[in-house]
Amino acid sequence: MKLPGYQKEFKIEQTLLLTATATERVIDDMCAKFNILKDHVFVTGLYRENLYLQITPIATPEKKNRVLQRIREILKASTIVYVTLQKTAEDVSDFLCANNINAHPYHAGMQNEKREQIQNKFMDGTLACIVATIAFGMGIDKNDYR
Repeated sequence: MKLPGYQKEFKIEQTLLLTATATERVIDDMCAKFNILKDHVFVTGLYRENLYLQITPIATPEKKNRVLQRIREILKASTIVYVTLQKTAEDVSDFLCANNINAHPYHAGMQNEKREQIQNKFMDGTLACIVATIAFGMGIDKNDYR
């Protein structure tokens, strides 16, 4: 909310606002605050042809084996397994590695340098599987992941 004031204070002539989740109300608010014409707003949508959501209810003791089975279905596909806890990211990654899947955890509790190394390996294709909390994935532009 302070950005429009800074824009004026520092005489910033151009501003680019980016988000994946702005509601129509937020877009209108930002246009007003930053003096942006509605004609200069571009909304592309969230649909990605190569992504889909599949929900499979699994009993807790069977979850790791089900993830392993899904990954083995297409071994070479880049995969992100999302979990809710940092400890779970570590545990699932260890389980996958013990079952010959090259997987690494990724979460906010790791050193920045380590996270960057993992992300770079995932992006260049040398690491096929990341087990991550929501610390990973937003804005990833990779055409071959699931």
